[in-house]
Amino acid sequence: MGAQKESTDVQNPSRGIGRRAFLKQSIAAGLAGGGLNGVLAPFAAASDGDAGSDGPILLVIYQEGGNDSLNTVIPHSREDSTLYYRDRPKLAIREEETLMLQDGLGLHPSLGALQGLWDSGDLAVVNGVGQPSPNLSHFKLRNVWASSSLDGDNGSGWLGRYFDHKCSSEDSFDPFVGLETLTSAGLSFRTQSSNTAVTMKNPDLFKYLAANDSHILLPEIDNEFSEQILRKMNDSATTGTRPVLDYARNSIQAAFKSAGEIQEFLQNTKASFPSNSFPNSIVGRDLRNIARYIDTGSRSSVYFTVQKGYDSHTSQFVNNASGRPLLGSHANLLSDLDSAIGAFATEMKRQGKWDRVVIMTYSEFSRKITENGTNGTDHGAAGSMFVLGGGVKSGLYGQFPSLSDDDRILNNSMDSTTDFRQVYRTILESFMNLSASDAASILRIDAQNFPNLDFLT
Repeated sequence: MGAQKESTDVQNPSRGIGRRAFLKQSIAAGLAGGGLNGVLAPFAAASDGDAGSDGPILLVIYQEGGNDSLNTVIPHSREDSTLYYRDRPKLAIREEETLMLQDGLGLHPSLGALQGLWDSGDLAVVNGVGQPSPNLSHFKLRNVWASSSLDGDNGSGWLGRYFDHKCSSEDSFDPFVGLETLTSAGLSFRTQSSNTAVTMKNPDLFKYLAANDSHILLPEIDNEFSEQILRKMNDSATTGTRPVLDYARNSIQAAFKSAGEIQEFLQNTKASFPSNSFPNSIVGRDLRNIARYIDTGSRSSVYFTVQKGYDSHTSQFVNNASGRPLLGSHANLLSDLDSAIGAFATEMKRQGKWDRVVIMTYSEFSRKITENGTNGTDHGAAGSMFVLGGGVKSGLYGQFPSLSDDDRILNNSMDSTTDFRQVYRTILESFMNLSASDAASILRIDAQNFPNLDFLT
């Protein structure tokens, strides 16, 4: 196991919030990637208190494209490690180059901040994560992870159903819903109800919406045209008869409602906020903006962001001066992610909120055990995930997959030993304070077959 913490507040009441409190007190904010400089997606109700400012804060980071897990959590000295080095003659990381964890595993040398969080007892590494009978399609598995449904049902997302669960019909609230006229919200946040997440390309656009209520698109589009679109959306159909139109209409109206409040949050950011500590990259700016929202006392409880670029079929690495494959695109992505997470963790500690934060990283799939002929790796199956936070129990969770030729699936892929929905269940139960039956209902699973992984206090 990783380093043991000196003290842990096991009974921290902020880990869970009641249904009515969630409705009246929370915003779920999502940052959708794709080259976005901070996308805010609040899902909220009229508030008479704070939830994110007092309750749990979940940050989900999606490594889009299929992260090479074997060169992220490296099996440098296990019984079958010779197969790792046999099948990756150019790409494999040597034992002395890795950042040591335990049990023959180590981190890529670009992940120094994560190793520091491991040493302080704040990092859980969940190995062998995947799903039964995996499909190696980006599109299919993106939907599987987002919906928590093996058929990739895109009707709603697992976090969206969590929002639905917290938003009972007995509560009266004014939700902030999705604004898809600027950029589309992710499936993870999609609810089964009419309530959706506001998605905005850049937080500064909320300043524009707050000051120019009649603009529903971009500043370059004039008021008259914007008003015509909004009027047609509002008048052309009865609610419930044309779902797509309803979604767009409600999204725009929610953006107007939320713009002033969000802009007030941004203006209240403390002058001492150390924004320069974050890398000047998409994921760095996204995490900096999330930290800003939290610093202002934002009621947000859930955040989501995307780091693109992990589909490493070609030129995954560049040799350094010593001829070792420690540079290149994959190393750069991991270094960027590591710096952003490290800065975010430091900032949460400065704010005194680290014990209420959980960060979860995931990718739709890993890469094959074998390197290919173009200095890269092709789509694989199971891989490792990181879960970090002040309430995380540092250690290895889930069995690391066998690299034996006989145990491989889908043409040299690692087989899963841990279902991804076990990770979701653990977070919903042990962090968001749901019952086992409620978590199972949200994830559409039989709880008996998906045991809690116990990586949270």
